[in-house]
Amino acid sequence: MKVAVRALRVGVEEGQNFKWVTGPLSTPRLQTYLERFQIQLREQQIVEINLAIEDWFRLVSEKLKRGFLITVDYGLEPIDLYASPQRNEGTIRAFRCHAFASDLLASPGKQDITSSIDWTAVIEIGKDFGFGCCAFDRQESFSSCAMDCWKNWNCEWRNSLRKQKNFVCERV
Repeated sequence: MKVAVRALRVGVEEGQNFKWVTGPLSTPRLQTYLERFQIQLREQQIVEINLAIEDWFRLVSEKLKRGFLITVDYGLEPIDLYASPQRNEGTIRAFRCHAFASDLLASPGKQDITSSIDWTAVIEIGKDFGFGCCAFDRQESFSSCAMDCWKNWNCEWRNSLRKQKNFVCERV
């Protein structure tokens, strides 16, 4: 069953407090993204979509003529991001003083808001702009490997990087 997709935006109440407001999609690019990556939503499911990643890759591909691109972010594979019932409310979350904040819209400017990205989409969009993926690993593995690689030019990970013109190394 196809679900009618709506946008969830931030609005302002009369008392100048922020509130969640639903409405139509702001751009057809959102529906195109859902279709391209075959994202099947459940009723009332919330997902975050970063359309700016395509514009960012376009800019980086225009500027980076030679070198490496390493991306590090909170992220998941599609099966964990969209199919998991535990993520029916999406992945957006807020942190304040290094702890989860209970209200995303409270304390504007005093808490950090983040969400998890779809690494499969990042890899595919990167490929659209000529980037490849030479490695995909958890951030802690990347950090320890990166330290070893910079000390030892001949490590396996670094050798795979040297063979490619452009690549994306995604870390979750």
